[in-house]
Formats: sequence, structure tokens, C-alpha cells
Amino acid sequence: MRTLVLSLMLAAAAASAGLLEPALQERMTQKDGREQIGVMIALAEQFDGAQVIRTVKNKQERWETTVNGLQTLATSTQAGLLSELAAYEADGKVSDIQSFWIVNAVYCKATPAVIQAVSGRTDVWFVEWNLIPTENALALAGAATAPADGTDNPEWNVHNVKADSVWYVYGYMGENVIVGHIDTGCDYTHPDLSGHMLTDANYPYHGWDFENNDNDPMDAQGHGTHTAGTVASNGAAGDTCGMAPMAQIMSCRTKTSISTPYPDTVAENTVMNSMQFCVAPPLSPTNHAQLLTMSLGWYHSWNPRRGLWRASVTNVAAAGLPFFIANGNEAGGSPPDNVRTPGDCPGPWKHPAEPAGGQSGAISIGATDNADNLANFSSIGPAAWDTVSPYFDYPYPPGLYKPDFSAPGVDVTSCLVGGGYTQMSGTSMATPCAAGVGALMLEKNPNLLPE
Repeated sequence: MRTLVLSLMLAAAAASAGLLEPALQERMTQKDGREQIGVMIALAEQFDGAQVIRTVKNKQERWETTVNGLQTLATSTQAGLLSELAAYEADGKVSDIQSFWIVNAVYCKATPAVIQAVSGRTDVWFVEWNLIPTENALALAGAATAPADGTDNPEWNVHNVKADSVWYVYGYMGENVIVGHIDTGCDYTHPDLSGHMLTDANYPYHGWDFENNDNDPMDAQGHGTHTAGTVASNGAAGDTCGMAPMAQIMSCRTKTSISTPYPDTVAENTVMNSMQFCVAPPLSPTNHAQLLTMSLGWYHSWNPRRGLWRASVTNVAAAGLPFFIANGNEAGGSPPDNVRTPGDCPGPWKHPAEPAGGQSGAISIGATDNADNLANFSSIGPAAWDTVSPYFDYPYPPGLYKPDFSAPGVDVTSCLVGGGYTQMSGTSMATPCAAGVGALMLEKNPNLLPE
């Protein structure tokens, strides 16, 4: 039966030569022929995650169908392309080849001649390069303040969403729920977090560092420790900041800033690799996250690969994992471009007042203050997809309504690298709050699907 289901899930583009994205064509003319350019090569055949969401309602079956389908598709359709790239690599014309399965694509650095040749393959959908200056990818609206004194226990945002009532009245604290945490890493030695990080012999430091490609995702920036604390701080150091203080954190460290004059897509790649890891860690695929939280995103002006992002976010939902994503802090920006990607992807539910369009998996989170007022920095949308291939939906106006929910995100106290606490503001802070509430719900009913 599953073979039949898989056969219905593969959406193939028409067999024709791949497209070269215009910005890439321009960049290729600026190279001397020997220098390599970072590109993402999207395969023509893509997994139909939306079909899985519509038809498979058993959570375990959905995870198995999606992960097996994605990985099988990548293996079967990328072989020819990877073989060609390997031959070019032997000649010094290609480097840094990375195969993805969360979306059917291959990243590499290649000379202009190789890029041109690869784009002519009938199994290639398009080849894309973007100038993405990710110096501010984190959805942070305010700098950290001095460490809090640790006397307010639990914190105001915990009271605000009544998470503490769930603990004391119903006994749910997120126990046995693994939260995939995509950020700058996490200080897993912090007293509030050290006792409930991911436990897996294959991943002794509780996740993976995709920035440096090693097994130690220790936080080098601070943002990730703060967001992890909002999910799962248990107050061991004196201040209960977490919504689900018994949840486990699966830490994925990503690259969030690039200082070179011509940044490539490496930061986006680390996030997509993190998404794959959370859905099915390579060495322990069944010890996967039950939900994801990600407090970062890309401005539309940076030209993120929106089509690939939407496909990958849809595939996370197809695997049965709710995906909480920061909506962004660009309240002053003009719609429909003030919501960051991939928070601008459709959610797993649809507002009846929206125009016709598909669904995806981005549960986008805005920020409120301690009086439940909208934070003055919080992006309010809507988003539009009417110019993005292959979707061409949600024209603006009215567009796609975003955010999906809002949560406390102003002057939020949470964990500080090295111990203690600090305050930050942003939809970065609101997103793990919503994800922590999701962890409480999933402890009560592990079979809940994103929709």
C-alpha cells in the first residue's frame, strides 16, 4: 500500500532544460571562468508533501511515508547529477557538494561553465544563486540587557500564557517531548537546560553544529541559549523561564552571519540541513524531534529561495512535525514584503477570508508585550506568493494572513550563556514561547498533527 502512496506523491516538472536564475547569469559574467560560485540545483522531480498532508492522518505513518519518500526520491533522482558533479570535482571545477532531501536539491560551488552545463540537464528544474547578506537573520528586536537577578519565578511570560497552570493543574510539563531547536546553538551546560537536552549516544552533545560541521552545537552567540530557555528552562538557576520545563532540546547550530563581500547561500543551507536533522537525525532517525522552533528568517530584499523554502517547510509538516517560525521584526516595512522567509510560507491551516491557495507548514509567530499589546516591531503581514514558482497563489491584496499567532516577545527574561539570565526582545523570543506551549500539548496528545 505504501508503494502506491509513494507513487502518487511524486510531482515531476516537464522534461526540459533547467532554468538559470537571472541574478546567477549576471554573476557568472563577472567571474573569470575559473572561480567557483555557490549554487543550489533544484531537481525537476519534487516530493508532493501537500498530498501527504491531505491523505495521511496517522502520525507515525505520515513520518514514515514522508521521510522514506523524500530520501528515496533524492537517492533515485540525484544519482546522475551527483556523478557528473563528482567528475567535475576531480578536475577542480566543483567543490563542496551537498545533497539535500528535505527538498530535492544539490548544493555545490562550481565554475560558470559547469553551471551552464548542469542547467542543460533534463532532470534539473532550475539553478539559483542569491546575494544574501545574512548579517541580521536572527529575529531579534532588542539587544540583551544586564542579567536578571533570578528572583521572579516563574517569569511573566510563563504566567501570561498560563503554562504554569498546565503544570500544576494537569501535570503536563513537556516530558518526553523533543523540541528541534534551530538557532545559534545552545549552552547545554546551563543549569536550567543541562538535565534535559537530547539524550542520544550517537550525538553526545545533544545535536549537531552545521556551521562548523561537527557534533558540538555549543552556543557562541547567545541568541540560541535564550530561545532554548524560553522553551525549556526549568528554573534550576533560580528563574523559571521555560514553557515546557521537562522538554528535551535537540540543538542545531546554524550560520547566521556572513562577512565576505559576496556571500553565498551557505547560511540557508545550514538551516535546511538542520531541518533534515530534526526530522530524521542520520545516525538515529527514529529519535527525531516532535516539533521545531526557529527564530530567524530572511528579508525578501535578500532574495531568499522562497520556492525551495516553501517546499521544505511543507515537507516538515508532511512528516507530522509542527514548525514554529518567527514572523520578523519589520513592522514598518511595506506589505506584502515585511514578513521574513520562511515564516511567510502558508501554515497548516487556512483562514477562510484568504484567497485560494495551497497550505504548507509555517506556524508564524508575532510578538506581544506583557499587556497583550502588539509589539511595535512585530511584522504584521500579509504575505504574497503570486509571483513565486511553482505556486503562484495568495495575490496581494488581501494576500496570505500572517502571523498565525502572537506570543510574549518584549523584555523576555531567559537563559544566558555561561549561566544566569538576561532579557531580549523580538519575535525571536515569542516563537519559542509558542513552541513550548506546543510541547505541552504534545505531551498530552502525542498524535496531534500540525493542522
